[in-house]
Amino acid sequence: MIDEQLAGRDYLMGDSFTAADAYLHALTQWGQAAWLASVYRADIHFDGVDNLRDWYRRVRARPAVRKALDTEGLK
Repeated sequence: MIDEQLAGRDYLMGDSFTAADAYLHALTQWGQAAWLASVYRADIHFDGVDNLRDWYRRVRARPAVRKALDTEGLK
């Protein structure tokens, strides 16, 4: 489980942000999109997955991620 893999790590592969983190962030964000819930039954929540929740917040706080989300209007 991804939550277990993130235990004690800042990012999926350890201390460094990688393409795997970028991809997981995109998937996690899409899984929370209301418009996808009706099409793909995607409904991601962070209940009981504290490491994943903390990782998600850490990734969203990265300047490049914030800039990309702002540019795309995806706050």
